[in-house]
Amino acid sequence: DHARRMVGEGSGTDPAMSEASNRTAFSGEFSSHTRARVTARVADVTREYTLVVASGEIDFQSYQPLQELLRTQLRLGRSKLVLDLSAVGFCDSSGLGMFVSVHRRAGMADGWLRLARPSPQLRRILTVTNLDRLLGAYDDIDAAVRA
Repeated sequence: DHARRMVGEGSGTDPAMSEASNRTAFSGEFSSHTRARVTARVADVTREYTLVVASGEIDFQSYQPLQELLRTQLRLGRSKLVLDLSAVGFCDSSGLGMFVSVHRRAGMADGWLRLARPSPQLRRILTVTNLDRLLGAYDDIDAAVRA
């Protein structure tokens, strides 16, 4: 829990999110202790890139729907992905590993995954792990696309 507080416990998920929307966003089995904590949607598709917007918390219990959405974009031939993280309050090592996995898959299709608008806490984690160099962590969508 200490690590969670350091990375951004305070912003968390949207408290207005209903249990029904949680169940819709999550692709796995539910128990009384499991809730979807991340939602994602494709916000824009252009010839140059696909923008995916994520919100909530990305952790070992919740990263799968986001991963599946990103992989679906790759299967559709959309290999240049920008992931807007401005509404993500927390990301653990499972989420970081998923970013690397998607980036590698995109690279095999001559594409990339670039991270846009991470919170200061997430940017610090990306810097400490050198993932900002591998993936890129950009202040805005345009910078991610132009990189």
